Amino acid sequence: HVKEYAELCSSFMEREEGANWKEFNFALQQIMQDYTGMNHPRSENLLTCGLKYLNDLEKSALAQIKCKNAHELMRTLESFDLLLVGKLICYTARERRETRGNHKRIDYTFTNPLLNNKFVVIKKGENDDPVLSWREKTLI
Repeated sequence: HVKEYAELCSSFMEREEGANWKEFNFALQQIMQDYTGMNHPRSENLLTCGLKYLNDLEKSALAQIKCKNAHELMRTLESFDLLLVGKLICYTARERRETRGNHKRIDYTFTNPLLNNKFVVIKKGENDDPVLSWREKTLI
């Protein structure tokens, strides 16, 4: 994976033209605010659409980002990390089919008492697909 990652970084630096990290980061923030934000209730449809747009943004950014220097490369890589975190938020918020605290769902308006003291766990499965499960809250 290291060689592939180095080649990806080189491709960002070698492009003659393209979008910069700021455009990428702004688009990411907009998707997260519109589809996973805390200012409005979430739903299965919103979270699924948000995940689709994050995947679309990732493909577009991989094909178009141009970095002029090491600083821009670092900020670009940070934006890709934030995009991954955004995807994880979409997957786990979609899995939590209830309203609890600031996680408000319009399609699941009640708190499920069976999920008290439980956390959603997400792991990378085969083919990099997410695998979600639930675990009990522990004190340590």
